[in-house]
Amino acid sequence: MGLSPNLIIYFLAWCVLGLGMSAGLYDAAFATLARLFGADARGAMTGLTLIGGFASTLGWPVISGLESQFGWQVSCFLLAGVHVLVGLPLHWLGVPREEQRPAAGKNVAQRGEFTPAQRATSRLFILVGVLLTVQALVASSLSVHLLDILRQLGIAAATALTIGMLLGPSQVAARLMEYFFGRLLHPTWSTRIGVLLCLLGIILLVPAELALAFVAVAIYGAGIGILTVAKGTLPLALFGSEGYGARMGLLARPMLLAQACGPVVAALVLDEFGAAPTLIILGMLISAGVVTSWCLPSSRVSSRAGHPG
Repeated sequence: MGLSPNLIIYFLAWCVLGLGMSAGLYDAAFATLARLFGADARGAMTGLTLIGGFASTLGWPVISGLESQFGWQVSCFLLAGVHVLVGLPLHWLGVPREEQRPAAGKNVAQRGEFTPAQRATSRLFILVGVLLTVQALVASSLSVHLLDILRQLGIAAATALTIGMLLGPSQVAARLMEYFFGRLLHPTWSTRIGVLLCLLGIILLVPAELALAFVAVAIYGAGIGILTVAKGTLPLALFGSEGYGARMGLLARPMLLAQACGPVVAALVLDEFGAAPTLIILGMLISAGVVTSWCLPSSRVSSRAGHPG
């Protein structure tokens, strides 16, 4: 990106960054923690999201300062240097490389012979995929367009920015609660709480009341914070650690498509119909996630084959 002489190379650079992010953010990190800690990875996953929750809080001001001081191209080179000199050694030297044990019954799954328990697991996997995909669609749409929605609701730009800044702290606060008290709840219940908080936050935005908007974004941010953790812990709790990486890879496909398409579709709806109808549509989508979450069990589903879904 720092060498980009035109928009074509600039867009290509973003494509390369997208590949790197898909291989290096939460999905890959959760899979690594599941490989290292197995069924006990929930605490580590929550702790990781606590650290990651400060990424934008610290990263945006630092990057903004670099850009104003050195320009955006030099800033790209400096950030690349941090990846090479800090990130790469941490991954190379700090992450153990012991291999994950092969999933039991793998040969049966490869022959396509599925027991009733395995078919139940597959149906449950689809439900989890639907839930996480809907959540990714709503979260990506609202995160990109939140400020525009607030402005269209009649909230001044400076105030809208202040309201939007509540997202980060509320996510971190919710993850702290998950870290200290979440172990008392099965991840299915944490997921239900998360989607309900997201739905409540979206509903409270519709009246376009300033005081409610502050509360709404804080509640919505708390829901997103919980669901970020649940994205890693829910599949682990329901299906176990065997084949976890493969499951996360399968789940990530529709989620990434939703994250890519959601903001574009939401922009068209927002431009055509306005903020309130957009929020209502997003609320209807997250309501489907609420219903799906209540179809999930609160105990691990056993399957004699470690089929990823």
